[in-house]
Amino acid sequence: MTPPRLFGSLTMFLISGLAGAEAEPPAPRPNVIHILLDDMGYSDVGSFGGEIETPHIDRLAREGWRFRHFYNAAKCEPTRHMIQSGLYWDDAQPLKKTGWPTLGHVLRDAGYRTLATGKWHLAGMEPTSVGFDRFFGHLSGATDYFHGNDSWRLDNAPFTPSGDFYGTNAITDHSLAFITETHTDNPSQPFYLYLCYSAPHSPLQAPDEDVAKYRGRYLVGWDRLREQRYQRQIELGIIEPDWPLPARPANVPAWDSLTPEQQEFEDHRMAVYAAMMDIVDRNVGRLLDQLDQLGIADNTLILFHSDNGASPYDRSRAGKLGQARSRWNLGVAWANATNTPFRNYKRNASHGGSTSPLIVRWPAALAEPGSIRDDALNIIDLFPTFVKLAGGVYPNHFAGQPTQALPGLDFAQLLTDGVAPVRPEPMFFQFKNHAALMDGDWKALRDFGGPWELYHLPTDGTEVHNLAATEPERLQRMAETWETMANNMTARRNFTNPDHVIGPPKFISVDGRPNRETAEGPSAATQSK
Repeated sequence: MTPPRLFGSLTMFLISGLAGAEAEPPAPRPNVIHILLDDMGYSDVGSFGGEIETPHIDRLAREGWRFRHFYNAAKCEPTRHMIQSGLYWDDAQPLKKTGWPTLGHVLRDAGYRTLATGKWHLAGMEPTSVGFDRFFGHLSGATDYFHGNDSWRLDNAPFTPSGDFYGTNAITDHSLAFITETHTDNPSQPFYLYLCYSAPHSPLQAPDEDVAKYRGRYLVGWDRLREQRYQRQIELGIIEPDWPLPARPANVPAWDSLTPEQQEFEDHRMAVYAAMMDIVDRNVGRLLDQLDQLGIADNTLILFHSDNGASPYDRSRAGKLGQARSRWNLGVAWANATNTPFRNYKRNASHGGSTSPLIVRWPAALAEPGSIRDDALNIIDLFPTFVKLAGGVYPNHFAGQPTQALPGLDFAQLLTDGVAPVRPEPMFFQFKNHAALMDGDWKALRDFGGPWELYHLPTDGTEVHNLAATEPERLQRMAETWETMANNMTARRNFTNPDHVIGPPKFISVDGRPNRETAEGPSAATQSK
């Protein structure tokens, strides 16, 4: 496997074939199913090194491609804005006040049936008012898995969960119903399904029988689990053998230093998380079965990834772990393990926050199924790619205003013909005072407003060896480029405005209380996060 080539970044001009002109789509145009998970760690699924049982997701990997360099916005809502607007988070923010064309708008105008299910988390709008024909899910950032919250909707009408409701299953139920409805009404009409599972985002909740399947498996502890995942990733070819595994961070205690009571609690906590992932996998299996039954699997493009890295925060603790109406979180120690081989977490610009495992399956188009790809792609590339595949038009004007050019990279030809895109400008990252710039093989980053660091990714893909002292001129150029790109954003975020998370979160075990100083926000499970 060749070292990763990052191709620079999100180009500011590669939409010339989209804005105002008809694209040349493949014939027939594919259905698109975009599966987005929430706060999933990089190494959770089996095909990326995890021990959690994910045979259906791993089937996608066997029959498709795995991208080991796929980058996100490091946070739930920014990633979703970038997916649906095609713009950087900084540019998408002011536009939501006046409207802009979403993927739903553009693909529906291209003749697609547009469907959305699951977690929406775009404040101030509902899917059926921004281009989607059908919607089932919740508008909030998190929800009780057994009882929901008051933001659940069926289309634009309130939906009250009842009976044996479990959020992940219900999201799939309606996804399957929407696909069947579309296929029955017009079998020749392609569809776009934006399928956003809340799992494994907090609160950690799963049926007892699913949790019982994993109880005891995590008494090996996070230190050994992390090493096991790291070794499997090397064997699978997900990472290079010379990429070092970062040391256990100072805010995570050694597993052997815990009391037996603490170890039992932590085993239970991780078992609930694993059960939530297991349930997602079973539901992906249901989806694949339906595509096979309808005879539409071959020309359906499926993408599977997470919105950001695993979340380390212990915001609240209420109720019985795993049960309905409880509020428990994964915590920093297990988040560190699930993000193997990277360091740091959700919110951070380092790889642990900004890198997702991406699996793409499209039997009718992809050559060499089972391949692991080194192409560096970004969440912002999805919009122009989907529009190109749909033969759509990104409008020059929308709601009476001129639109911004899409900055993302169209990688449709990579999927259809194996032609790798070339990215002429660096990738830009910012959330609060976490920032990064990726330019070719190099990445400059700073988390929590600290000093800029510099990493050579082909030889150090886990960001362990900071080369800031040995490459000061390169780092200075990259920092200046980041500032230039940031200042060109419509809504320049003030980098001096610190994240309200003060620093790396503290470890809290069974006998601890939530740390309000490092809490990410309101503790209610229904709050947006």
